[in-house]
Amino acid sequence: MSLFEAHKVLICLRYGIGDLVMQLPALSVLREKLVEARITGLGSRPAIELLEGDERVDELVSVHDFGLAHWGDFGDSETRSAIRAWLRARDFDVVIDPSHATMGFGSVVWDSTSAILDTGNGLEDRALEKGDKGLDAIREAVRLGWGIEVPDGCRPELPLREEERDHACRLLAQFGMIGPARPYTVSPVASSPLKRWPVGSVAEVARDLLEQDDDARVLILSGNQPELGRRLEQGIGHPDRTAVLPPANLRLTGALIERCRALLCNDTGLMHLAAAVGTSTIAVFGPTSSTIYTPPGAVGLSSQVNCPHRLEKRFGPPRCVIEARCLIDQHSCIDTVRVETVCDTLKRVTC
Repeated sequence: MSLFEAHKVLICLRYGIGDLVMQLPALSVLREKLVEARITGLGSRPAIELLEGDERVDELVSVHDFGLAHWGDFGDSETRSAIRAWLRARDFDVVIDPSHATMGFGSVVWDSTSAILDTGNGLEDRALEKGDKGLDAIREAVRLGWGIEVPDGCRPELPLREEERDHACRLLAQFGMIGPARPYTVSPVASSPLKRWPVGSVAEVARDLLEQDDDARVLILSGNQPELGRRLEQGIGHPDRTAVLPPANLRLTGALIERCRALLCNDTGLMHLAAAVGTSTIAVFGPTSSTIYTPPGAVGLSSQVNCPHRLEKRFGPPRCVIEARCLIDQHSCIDTVRVETVCDTLKRVTC
């Protein structure tokens, strides 16, 4: 059975938030092509949270419900038996992208069915080697792996519901972020310390924004790293005009960012989330490639350190991030990005 004849489709969503947002244009086109099919999305809990109520999928299932804890988790024999039984009961016509599922789930899929379409087997990396950017590489892999054309210029979009926008407005008002001008948002977090621009540098930029404009406000998003948020707020030094937002679900976070003037962040899922809701975004890069990962409409400011470990032609973390240490210096290359450069860029994109 071809994809276009399928009635029951399972798509294995990309695990990381940024990766999933980059996958959204392909999901949009898949929905357009399979109007009558029931599409089930399988992914991590954050992925499920991000796509809750999204019309591009009819059902969402978390890999964590099968007892799988992380992307590299193979599970045990009992877990794999449960996955095998679930697949038999659902009897999907086609399974898409098992290479992006957790290792335990993906291994069962490959053994359980031949009805597979996949963007793996190096399709994306081959596109990157030709000089394509990240979204272009995913688009090319979808064309070759799924047999679907994603139009050029099709950007990731995250439609938000009015109740989510209303909730965001109430929360901003509660934290004193409603005023003559929309607030700026800054986030000091990253998945690795090597990908994190120094908190002191972020504080300098935020302080400059507040001192240049008496109406400016700064909202700090630190998620599950609250200590970073507190350090940043102390470093900014304007407690009456800053607020650290407590952890919020991803869709509410997206609605909050949508209400802001701009986001300053690192190479994280928030960067992709902000671009998907149409907010001006400036992201600071160190050991990862701004060429590959900067989303459309955002500005990626990269370290000028010529690091041999930075992956410019392949998705995935560089060796330094895996080993959690800089391999050429005692500090991360991201530390070399200048505060003045970031300040000037922010002013340029928000003027």
